Amino acid sequence: MGWKKIDKIISKSVAIIIIGLVICSFSIIKININRNRGDYFSETPDNLKISSDTEPNNDFNNAVEVYSGDEWSGSVDYTDDPNDYYKIYLESLQILEIIFDSSDYHNLYIYNPDLEYVYSTMCDHYSLANISWTANDDGYHYIRIGYDIGNSYTMNVSIPGFEVGITHPKDISYKYGNVGNVITWKIIDYDIGTTNYTIKYNSVVKESGSWSSGVIINHSIDGLLCGIYNITIEANDGKGDLYSDSVDVYVGFDIESNDNFNEAVEVLPDIEWSGEANYDDYDYYKIYLDLLQILELRFEYKSGMDPVEIMIYDPTQELLNETIVSSGNASLKIVAILEGYYYFRVFPWYEVYYNLTAIIPGEVNGLIIPAESFSYEYGTEGNTIIWKIIDKNVGGTTYSIKHDSIINETGSWTSNVDIVHDIDGLSLGSHNISIEANDGQDDFYFDNVSVNVFNKAPMIDYQGNTTIIKGSQGNYLKWNISDYSINPSNASYVVYQNSSLILNNTLQKGINIITYPIDNLTVGNYEFNLTVNDGLGIHNECAEDIVNIQMIKNTNISINSPSNITYEHYDTGNTILWNITDVTTINPTFIIYHEGIENQSGTWQSGVIVEHSVDGFDIGVYNISISAFDGCGLNITSWVLVNVTPCIDPILFPPVPEEVYLLGKPLNLQWTVIDDTINSSYTNYSIYHKGILNKTGSWQSQDIIIDDGYINTPGICNITIIVFDGLGRNASDSFNVTILQPNNNQWQYLTAGSHVLWCADSNKIYIKMTLTSTGYCSVKINGSIYDPFSTSFDNGLLYFSVEVINSSNLVFPVTTRFYIPASILGSYPRGNLTLYHYNGTDWEGIPDIELNFPSDENWMEYNCPSFSVYALGLKSSTSNGDGDGDDDGDGDDDGDGDDDGDGDGDGDGLAAFWNNYGGIVLGLSISIGIGCVIGIIVVIKTGAIATSNIDTAKRSSKKLRKIKHKFDINKLKNSIQKINEIIDELSEEQIIKLTRQIKKIIKKIIEKDKKSIEELAGELIKSHLLIKKDNIKKAEKRAKKVLKIAEKENHDVIIKEANNIIEKIHNISEKRGKV
Repeated sequence: MGWKKIDKIISKSVAIIIIGLVICSFSIIKININRNRGDYFSETPDNLKISSDTEPNNDFNNAVEVYSGDEWSGSVDYTDDPNDYYKIYLESLQILEIIFDSSDYHNLYIYNPDLEYVYSTMCDHYSLANISWTANDDGYHYIRIGYDIGNSYTMNVSIPGFEVGITHPKDISYKYGNVGNVITWKIIDYDIGTTNYTIKYNSVVKESGSWSSGVIINHSIDGLLCGIYNITIEANDGKGDLYSDSVDVYVGFDIESNDNFNEAVEVLPDIEWSGEANYDDYDYYKIYLDLLQILELRFEYKSGMDPVEIMIYDPTQELLNETIVSSGNASLKIVAILEGYYYFRVFPWYEVYYNLTAIIPGEVNGLIIPAESFSYEYGTEGNTIIWKIIDKNVGGTTYSIKHDSIINETGSWTSNVDIVHDIDGLSLGSHNISIEANDGQDDFYFDNVSVNVFNKAPMIDYQGNTTIIKGSQGNYLKWNISDYSINPSNASYVVYQNSSLILNNTLQKGINIITYPIDNLTVGNYEFNLTVNDGLGIHNECAEDIVNIQMIKNTNISINSPSNITYEHYDTGNTILWNITDVTTINPTFIIYHEGIENQSGTWQSGVIVEHSVDGFDIGVYNISISAFDGCGLNITSWVLVNVTPCIDPILFPPVPEEVYLLGKPLNLQWTVIDDTINSSYTNYSIYHKGILNKTGSWQSQDIIIDDGYINTPGICNITIIVFDGLGRNASDSFNVTILQPNNNQWQYLTAGSHVLWCADSNKIYIKMTLTSTGYCSVKINGSIYDPFSTSFDNGLLYFSVEVINSSNLVFPVTTRFYIPASILGSYPRGNLTLYHYNGTDWEGIPDIELNFPSDENWMEYNCPSFSVYALGLKSSTSNGDGDGDDDGDGDDDGDGDDDGDGDGDGDGLAAFWNNYGGIVLGLSISIGIGCVIGIIVVIKTGAIATSNIDTAKRSSKKLRKIKHKFDINKLKNSIQKINEIIDELSEEQIIKLTRQIKKIIKKIIEKDKKSIEELAGELIKSHLLIKKDNIKKAEKRAKKVLKIAEKENHDVIIKEANNIIEKIHNISEKRGKV
């Protein structure tokens, strides 16, 4: 609904005409022409004889033109159109004088050529009104005689001359790139000398010149960049008088980022904007409006696709007006009812090119903001209609409000202040509420609102069907009835139980709460029916609700009985699990007590575990109980004893190390720690080699693994570990290992069978040999030459040296030497250097590299797959000679078959054996059990195969397969002895096969023995768990069984730990006896 203004009363038009004719017969015309110096005016035509307001001069378009010297008489009042309009042509700075005489009160207004209000006054009948006003523009100016009380008047107008001064042009706005923009000034001065003026842009001089009185100064402002400019003129008349004026110029354009309210482009009136917008790039603009100013938005659809929506918003960004344009032009208008920025948005459905112009044609005298039609429920309160009238020029204001044409309220109003009208208590049905108001001047306002009063049915808020357990308390039916539209004398409600009336009461206006207790119902099914009647006769509304109640029998509650708990002090993760079951519960709850003091409470569900932690207790025995309630009158209680015992030290299971390690070989040790109570943030261990700290670390799991424990010096080394559990307790383990460096070897030239072993962990080996006339040879390993013998030898000795570097940069020198007879000292020895390797899976004795010497500078590179032991052997190039072999357990043999590691042996034919068939050297050092090392040294010699002994070899191989399943170390020794006795009768392939079988059998023996220890340790861990679960008898039985087996197999560590567990069990039993 738009704003409304009463400015015409059509029913009085006939009376106006009659009165106008009567007045016309008494009108007088008087023309006064006053010519002063410098006068510029239009003379009144001689034939013009207009003396009254008989013209329909009731708006600007029909204004009667008057001239200087005219005396005009007329009349306005509430029976006539309340305004008479006149116009007179004035030049800028001309003075307009008006003498106004009236028989009562009149309002007089002056408007400039743009119809902008510039002057007003109220004239009364007590004295003449003398008005003098100076024009600022060239063109027709308008005089409006308005109604106040009104009646006849006489008005004399004259133009006595010009006022000395300078004109003040309006501020200018134009779009960037437009042309024809000019500022025009005129200066009036009757006494001038040498004149001059300057024009400044933002205080910077732009133009200067001279001027003449009454002659226009035109200044072009085309070509400015976008922005706001203050353009000032300063003029001097040459005789001491100064004139100045200032004009603001705004130059703007459309921008792409104005796609929301916050980025709206500010525009000034009369600027035409060209823009482009699409469905995801809207254009927003804003313009500042004073109260009651009119905004007209003119839109030109230049080109595009699909329609575009044009919308205008007020300063609160509430939509005021909108339209949809598909082509051509459109116009939207609003009146500012708030002072501030108003927004308009160009919202295309797809894409549009447009021109947009914001016009402010003027302002309205006033307006009424209408109220919206609405409905409300009969009997409710707080229903109001709110109007607001905005009027800048008010006198004695009045209003009257009618209900269905009958006056209900009258009063006065204030501009821009709400008129709030209470409409509570209207009868059911539709009503017309209207307001009529006037501003005490000449403006009237009217609005009409339609109000519908309706009856709303009662609303019932109910609890719904439910099941109740017999014996539970506090059960009742409850309804909330809400109804404000009732007849209190007739409104009522009734409740039936299985068709029997149980409640019949009066319904009150508003909220009614109905309750009915049902604890005493017997087991069975019940229907309750509620009916509500608001008592309004023909407009009567009813509501109904039905509730079904089932009363059932209560069942018993049950709970499990968890086992008592025993745990070490500081142990965590100790919980009690209760399982409570009951099929009939209402808000079931539980309470947990520690030694009779409430510790925890909550709710429970049938069959859902209630978990309760008992961590953090001090050492002692505690009674923990739970009481569960089903909410229906039944409850149950369960108890658990919690025994917190002192902490025990960690249990450390030591590794099974080899007693002898080659220098530089990794130790690869692993300890197992058992400790149920630790502080994982502070657990740590320290490992010492020969009393010196070698490594520290933290541990979280049960295993501590040391995989890089190199020892860089030979001899006996003590290894000690101390483990801390983070709670002040510790455990330790200590043992010795022997670190060996390969011994120097010596043999005589033209003998064979000697070899050297060393340990390394590289994947490449480099060998460089140089043989001098004095008999010196060196070997290069891993790219570096190591020469520990810097002086030449004599007495027929040839020195042969090897050094090995492992991945930890440890150096291991090995030296060999052999004797050269003086008779052939001048000759170079002939022979081969043979390299053997152990590939990690099988022992092999097939030569991989042979280096023939003497040579000049022989470099050989050997890429090894994965090895730890290497052997260098020297093979003679002749076939004769007896030798005295070294049989000290290092794998050397002189060919007599004696290989028991206990002494020397002599034999013949070994040189020929090496010369014809080569040799295989096998050295094993096997660790079995704890601290038990068996040395098995086997010398296997290749030779011709005797056909008659093939069966013997097969039988020996068969025996080995049987031994493999028995894992008997003594039988294994006997079988190896028998193989050595027939070794000369076996083929090389059979020998290799048999040696592989021996290795696999030994490996199985080791694994069996290790498994036995691991199984016993596992049984001890189970004993610990049984103690934790408070199963003392089973824990003791298992520990004693382990002790018996460990004593039989001499496992000292297991024996010690089993005794500790048995002692712990005895301590627990003694404490419980005291309790």
